[in-house]
Amino acid sequence: MLCPACKIPLTTLVRYKVEVDICPQCRGVWLDRGELDKIIAHSIQHHEEQTAQSPANTSEQPLRPGERRHVYPPPEQRRRFMLERYFD
Repeated sequence: MLCPACKIPLTTLVRYKVEVDICPQCRGVWLDRGELDKIIAHSIQHHEEQTAQSPANTSEQPLRPGERRHVYPPPEQRRRFMLERYFD
């Protein structure tokens, strides 16, 4: 299949049972019908697994009105971009 933008052959990657067509020149990403739904379903499942594994922190004091608490997890525990798992 040719890239709609560059008219050069696309490279096909298979990640998590999803075929993704990538243009090596313009780096465009092309999906067939239903592939985006598979990616979204996999992302939701992955997010649910991550939240089930992380312990709930109930010992903290509740926030007062207008107060914000910013706690950033270490890089290895941060939620990754949805498509980051599919592309290196």
